[in-house]
Amino acid sequence: GFPRHLKNFLTILTRYPEMRTVVDHCMKPQIRDHSPERFAHWAKGMALIATETGAFCKFSGLVTEAGPDWSIEDLKPYAEHVFEVFGPKRVMWGSDWPVCRLRAEYDRWHSTARELTAPLGAAAEDRVFGGSAAEFYRLAS
Repeated sequence: GFPRHLKNFLTILTRYPEMRTVVDHCMKPQIRDHSPERFAHWAKGMALIATETGAFCKFSGLVTEAGPDWSIEDLKPYAEHVFEVFGPKRVMWGSDWPVCRLRAEYDRWHSTARELTAPLGAAAEDRVFGGSAAEFYRLAS
C-alpha cells in the first residue's frame, strides 16, 4: 500500500479485527518529497492503524522511498513515528532486498536500521530484529 490507501486499510482492518496483518514497508511514505503535509497525512494514518487495530508494521522500504542522496536524518522522523505509534513489540525489520538496492546495498540499510533502533534499547532492538517477526509468524523460539 501507499499513503493514499491508509483510509482503506483502516476500514478493512477495523472491519476484520481478527485478521492478522503486517503493514508492509511502513506504508511507503513519500520521503523524497520532503513535504510536511505528506508526512502529516502519513503519520496520522499510521497512528490510526496502530491505535485502532492489532496490525504489526514492517520496518522496511524507507530507503526506496527516499531520494537517491538520502541520509539517516531523512529517515529518522518516519522511523521514530513508527516506533512511537506501534511500539517495538509490533514492528519487525525487513531487508527489502533486492529492491533496497535501488537506493542502498543491504549492509547500508541494515546498519542504518540498527542506528535508527539503537535509541530504543537492546530489548526493543531484539524485538524489532527478530522477536516481533517470530511472534507474528508463530515461529518456534
